[in-house]
Amino acid sequence: MRSVLSVVRNRLRERANQDLTTYRELQAKLAGVPRYRPGFVTAGNWQLHYPDAASLLSAFDVVVEHHFDESRLLREYWLESAEKMGRSDAYWTHHWEHDDIEKPELQLAGAEQRLSEWRREHVDECRVSEGMCEDELALVRDVSFYQQYLIERTRPRNYDQFGLVKR
Repeated sequence: MRSVLSVVRNRLRERANQDLTTYRELQAKLAGVPRYRPGFVTAGNWQLHYPDAASLLSAFDVVVEHHFDESRLLREYWLESAEKMGRSDAYWTHHWEHDDIEKPELQLAGAEQRLSEWRREHVDECRVSEGMCEDELALVRDVSFYQQYLIERTRPRNYDQFGLVKR
């Protein structure tokens, strides 16, 4: 295990050195252009500051602890996330992709039936307080998708197909 970690660390260091070399080359090329300042990278209207390369340190042997909100593990959170995902996908499908779904009312009825049957067959999994089965997550997302699609299809499209500017 130790040798695998050292190989991975060495590869990460090599990649970081390559990126740093590329960054230094880019900085040298852009130094003569008035719009660009050394230590900054411009993207659109944003300028991102990068510290001098000498101040960069590797942190391969650092332990990082991530403390997330425990409510994210609860079943209610997963249900709410699946519903939001379905609504968001319906908006995307109608307004951006311009897909017209055939018989969405029938699709909704089928999705509701599949979710109901799944829950009837997996009662124990529906009673847990933490986590959620992927199958149920997908079914809840589908129901929410068709419910929102029925609303979105009555509205004019907000974008040209695959367009980036809202009308």
